[in-house]
Amino acid sequence: MNVYQNLHVYPSYPRQFEGEICKSELSEMNSVQLHKKILADGFYAPYVLVPVHAHDTNFFTLWDYRRLQRKWAKEHGLANQASMNDIRFAQIEKIKPDVIYDHSPFIDKSFITEIRRRFGNRITCLCWNAFAQNGSNPETYPEYDGHISLIKPFVKYWKSRNLHALELQPQIPSGWSSLAKNMDRPIDILFYGQYSKSVFLERDNIVIYLLERKSKGNDNIKVCLDFPGNKLPEELKTYQHLIEPPVFANKLYNLIADSKIVVNSYAKFAKNYKSNARLFESIGLGARLVSESGTYPRPFTDELDYFSFSNTDELDEVLNFVLGNWERESVKAQSTTHSITDYFSQERYWETFKAFAANIK
Repeated sequence: MNVYQNLHVYPSYPRQFEGEICKSELSEMNSVQLHKKILADGFYAPYVLVPVHAHDTNFFTLWDYRRLQRKWAKEHGLANQASMNDIRFAQIEKIKPDVIYDHSPFIDKSFITEIRRRFGNRITCLCWNAFAQNGSNPETYPEYDGHISLIKPFVKYWKSRNLHALELQPQIPSGWSSLAKNMDRPIDILFYGQYSKSVFLERDNIVIYLLERKSKGNDNIKVCLDFPGNKLPEELKTYQHLIEPPVFANKLYNLIADSKIVVNSYAKFAKNYKSNARLFESIGLGARLVSESGTYPRPFTDELDYFSFSNTDELDEVLNFVLGNWERESVKAQSTTHSITDYFSQERYWETFKAFAANIK
């Protein structure tokens, strides 16, 4: 199966990625070299399809990472003024995929319309979505042949409307096992991710609680935040000196591997159903996960695979318990990492995706 998978970038990621490469090397790289370096960096590792058989192929790109796409366009004779979508369409023409797997339907709604105009129904088009921008129901994109999400209620909603839909939880790359450490983790508590009141229900309270705890100096706490528009919200200005820049990819994975606890909170779209990449990143890299109460995907079990909390008072109790019993909890974390990694392997992720795509037509 030949798949064209495209994801969008968080604006902060190229700054981090390019900041770790000397300018002359970055300038001299061709698109293939840059593409390989991005894959090696592990950005979006829980979502990138990794075929497990030689005859399966997959082209993955960050479609709005301008440096990568401009290099590809120049090497393939596209005009300098070609848009990011012009480049996507040219890549599709060249690759001739059986399946397009689009992770950005809520960012560029014109993409699928143009795909249908150019290619008709010859290509199976699937979209990933975990957002409900208006109300409680997820956004629906009927021009796609199928919807994929890690939010089970969203999948149920689409199926109730006779749409093809698949629950596909993120994968845990096998290579993470070499990063995961046992007891020796210098960071006590880690929180990372986007900060936006319009998207996250309780994240502001959790972040402020952690920053207050950090200000007391009793624990080694890292709070790494990504702000929309790179603008610090008014309520966090008092804590500006305690906040660290956002982290992504291998830099993030190594940070998790150095952390005893990762605190997790969720977007408000899914309400009581709890799943996100952080759930898999934390457990896959051996940290003890402390996460908002709710319904979790199988086989996650509260107080075995993670600890839940409903408010900051409970969060305080759980953090104190885990840190106070770290020798025992580190052993439990290792056991959870092993069992969950087996269950959410890259092989299973690819085979599940492939079966869904193949059965649509």
